[in-house]
Amino acid sequence: GPFSWDKLIDSMRAGRNVASSGPFVVFSVDGCDPGSEFPADGRARTARVEAWSGPLPGETLQAVQLVRNGEVVQAWDLHHEKPRHWKTTFELRESEFAWYCLRVLSTCRDWQSMDVWGDMLSELAVANPVYFLPAGFSRPAPQPAALRLAVTDQSGNPLAAEVSITDEGEPVGTQKLDDHGQGVVTLPATATLHITAPGHEPATRRLLLDCPELFDYCRSTGGCYPSFYSPETYVRLRSLLTNLQLSVALQRTNMTKSR
Repeated sequence: GPFSWDKLIDSMRAGRNVASSGPFVVFSVDGCDPGSEFPADGRARTARVEAWSGPLPGETLQAVQLVRNGEVVQAWDLHHEKPRHWKTTFELRESEFAWYCLRVLSTCRDWQSMDVWGDMLSELAVANPVYFLPAGFSRPAPQPAALRLAVTDQSGNPLAAEVSITDEGEPVGTQKLDDHGQGVVTLPATATLHITAPGHEPATRRLLLDCPELFDYCRSTGGCYPSFYSPETYVRLRSLLTNLQLSVALQRTNMTKSR
């Protein structure tokens, strides 16, 4: 049918995506697109791959790689053939959990990129995975955050504040802190806290930006190992989310108005 933005959004949400810096790849299993799920029943399934090099004159395919659970398990070396267009079919069989994606490497003839990165630069395309799920498989639940929150005024005196929680604009719940301005708040990791106390200006906080240990870990992870591509990162993040601490000092309303 005709193009629509709703169809595009639905396809992206379903995982029918290819990320590319130039080349392109079409990857399907039993006629189903990336993002599809299959039972891990050991049945033979037909995978089809069609790849194109980067579009600039002289750009050719270098390799096509099949990636299973993060490791290259099959590769087609195309350096000598130097095709602009290439395709193949093969079988996949799985009896346990696995995901497969396709990665395509192409030569680069963009002079600006080559000037920065050198003439050995490769362009890359990756098709999203397909998934094989065993009987009884269940997706891991999102890790909630456990936040030990302390609220005071500007002088450090505790405030029996109230916390309203929203997640992507939707209300999640409210919670009152004790007379010492403290409490443990359980909330989604992506949530926003709206903190209020009579006679004081409200404050808004987000876990990722305002909890130092969480912010510092995410900021440092991008350039070192483990990285955002590593499962260890998410194990560590889940652990951090179970023991967060945050202190918030609210300004008196009349102090803000006087300024």
